[in-house]
Amino acid sequence: MASNRLWGNTNRKLVILDTSAIMMVFEFFIDIEKEIEKLIGKYDLLIPSAVINELELLSKNISQTKRKKAKMALKYLENKEYTIIKSREENADESVLTNAIEYKSYVITNDRPLIKKLKEEGIRVISLRSNKKLFIE
Repeated sequence: MASNRLWGNTNRKLVILDTSAIMMVFEFFIDIEKEIEKLIGKYDLLIPSAVINELELLSKNISQTKRKKAKMALKYLENKEYTIIKSREENADESVLTNAIEYKSYVITNDRPLIKKLKEEGIRVISLRSNKKLFIE
């Protein structure tokens, strides 16, 4: 579902969001779009379909608080401009990793095991510092 406008414009960086990145909007009240632009300039968001699937599962299967935030995250995405990447893997973390390598993108996540794997592959990681601001690790 990737559009030509993404791949043809070298001034825009690609950013993949994992589940924790989308959830941080509601857990820590972060304006993720403003924070990304401050860090890297113009960008395009990519979300693996496995991440969307994980949010849908979270919206049905866990604590009321997480369920509510997952539902809000799905609603939030309805109003955002992003490209869904068809995932080959069912696991959201594996899909994020595979796609980050393929698209040579940034990844926004707070998932420590995923951050470690991404760094091992030389992927640029953006995460949350002090529950307030995003930073490039």
